[in-house]
Amino acid sequence: IECQTGVPLGFAFVDVDDNEKALNLGCGNMGECRFRVVMALDQMESSTFPDFLGCQYCGTFLLQRRQKRWRLRRNSF
Repeated sequence: IECQTGVPLGFAFVDVDDNEKALNLGCGNMGECRFRVVMALDQMESSTFPDFLGCQYCGTFLLQRRQKRWRLRRNSF
């Protein structure tokens, strides 16, 4: 997740001929990014990325975003 915008940095859907071989890849690293192989049918809908640790600024940006949303909701009553 890009911390300033909240946009996912990337994901891919890959169609393979042999599901077992694809799943045996499991997970790994590609450069500085970690990847995980899962069956799309077994993946729950989610907007979170449990393996993403973020950068040194993520906490600050997320806190500011939450505070802004809270203020907007509070003022809407």
